[in-house]
Amino acid sequence: MPGSGLPGSAPSAPYPASAPSAPYPPGASGYPPAGPGVPPAAPPYAQAGPSYPPASSAASAPYPQAGYSNQPLAAPFAPAPAVPKTGFAALFDFGFADYATPSIVKIVYALTFAVSVLGWLGVTYVMFGLGSLGSYYGSGNSALGVLTLLFGWVPALLNVATMRLALEFYLVTLRTHHVVNDLKATLAARHDA
Repeated sequence: MPGSGLPGSAPSAPYPASAPSAPYPPGASGYPPAGPGVPPAAPPYAQAGPSYPPASSAASAPYPQAGYSNQPLAAPFAPAPAVPKTGFAALFDFGFADYATPSIVKIVYALTFAVSVLGWLGVTYVMFGLGSLGSYYGSGNSALGVLTLLFGWVPALLNVATMRLALEFYLVTLRTHHVVNDLKATLAARHDA
């Protein structure tokens, strides 16, 4: 493209010199009249507003300006509310300002489930191993391994169910605490109003 400023293009032609605008006649504000019988509006720089002190009074006592106070500036907005600690950060909150239970319940439940299943499989493996050890001495019997495989899941299931009930109890207790605090705040606000 010629004149685009890209390499290999021809330079563009210079802009023509502009002529200065004609001055306004004396007494004209530079704005068209607002209508018949209405005086022309004053330009924005001529409108009334706060004036600044003369340069000579800068060294004198403070000069209060209209619309300003001598008070120190306040923060432009309120500080951000504290973010509650969750997860492992709440575990190390020795002031007990935040509750760790809601954030670690899933982790504790998953660990309980995994440990229960691995425990069941581990005990089953050991029972099969004991049966094979007995065969080394001539009285091999894998009945304990089979029984553990078939019924060993019952204690594991009871372990998971007990942990689930305990965790649900803790969560319900915390939720009840939060609801009671909200009700207390609502009633206090109603009482004060």
